[in-house]
Amino acid sequence: MMRTVCIGKHKASEDLVDGLGRGEFVEQQELKCYANCVLEMMQAMKKGKVVADSAIKQIELLIPPEIAGPTMKAFDGCRDSGK
Repeated sequence: MMRTVCIGKHKASEDLVDGLGRGEFVEQQELKCYANCVLEMMQAMKKGKVVADSAIKQIELLIPPEIAGPTMKAFDGCRDSGK
């Protein structure tokens, strides 16, 4: 659902969005806006700032176990960003 809403809202290419899952990050405004949209829908970001505790809870619920650990670690490292 988040994917469909955010692709439609920001006109991101499905191929580029698929690339995110493979670790391919392309410098494109629509893709950045898509990623921000998903993170805000997950409540992992609010007004451009990382909300690490909320992000980690959502990751536990939504992300496949094989990538959840590294993803949670990445958000944990952002815990104090923007302060």
